[in-house]
Amino acid sequence: MNLRRSASSQSHRSITAFVVATVLTIAPVVVRADNGSLAEALFRDGRTAMRDGDYATACPRLAESQRLDPSAGTLLNLALCEEQLGHVATAWAHFRGVIDQVPESDERAPIARDHAASLLPRLPSLRIRVEGRPLDRATILLDGVELHAASMSGVLPVDPGAHVLVGRSVGAPEQRVAFTMAEAEKRDETIVFPAAVPIAPDAPSAAHARASTTAGHGPRARRIAEYTLFGVGAAGVVASVVLAGFARGKQGDVDAHCHGNACDPVGVAAAHDGATYERWATIGFVGGVVAIGAGTWFALSAPSAPTAPTSGRAAAPMMLRVGGSF
Repeated sequence: MNLRRSASSQSHRSITAFVVATVLTIAPVVVRADNGSLAEALFRDGRTAMRDGDYATACPRLAESQRLDPSAGTLLNLALCEEQLGHVATAWAHFRGVIDQVPESDERAPIARDHAASLLPRLPSLRIRVEGRPLDRATILLDGVELHAASMSGVLPVDPGAHVLVGRSVGAPEQRVAFTMAEAEKRDETIVFPAAVPIAPDAPSAAHARASTTAGHGPRARRIAEYTLFGVGAAGVVASVVLAGFARGKQGDVDAHCHGNACDPVGVAAAHDGATYERWATIGFVGGVVAIGAGTWFALSAPSAPTAPTSGRAAAPMMLRVGGSF
């Protein structure tokens, strides 16, 4: 009976494992199928909106279709849609993506190549310069997208229209600059970060505040620590002397009640108590010496009092400058 129950249990476990493995294998396929169906529906809706001239509706649907199920055909339609909206830099990048994906023999290749060539002279170009701080200590965002050092080493193609450039750096307020680009415009933007944390006039610096705090409370705390350590050390030494005296007293009882290796009950108790006193006397002496040494170190290593600043006002903060040139 037990053998049949065990075999049945093993069979159930095998079936369960098979079902779980099958579900885990099929699940990604089902998800991909759902993404493909949704991407196809969005693509058809986008194409219909393009035929109706509603490019503002068509472009987001084509973009989402491309995200769910990337393909060169969807990317080409998205590029044509963005071109109609005047997003020449975005459209140019999409056309270049199609050229990279399809072979030369593909009929879509010359379409993408011709459109990319026609858009190239119309591209606005932006050059961003950062001064005052190394790039690894600053964060630059263009329209909410973070730019890395490599992105700012050359010219960036951007779409015509309004843009927002944001500069962030540790210890400095966020700087936000809005500007507008026209087709074929070339523009330089320079961000100069302050060399130090801005300090409001008449406000004490953080270093001065820390120095004041240290000057007001540090010496007192050190003196308390010194006195405590010296007191503990002295108490330990005194206790060790007293305990050593007790141990010597017990030694007299041991001598009186022990003969050779044989001791009566009084001698055994005296030997035990004497050993205990000696052990605690040693501990007290060592601890006392360590505490006295620590107190001496605190006394000798006390820092000198900081000098007061000679200037009564803080320097005015440096402000971020953004300049544009055409």
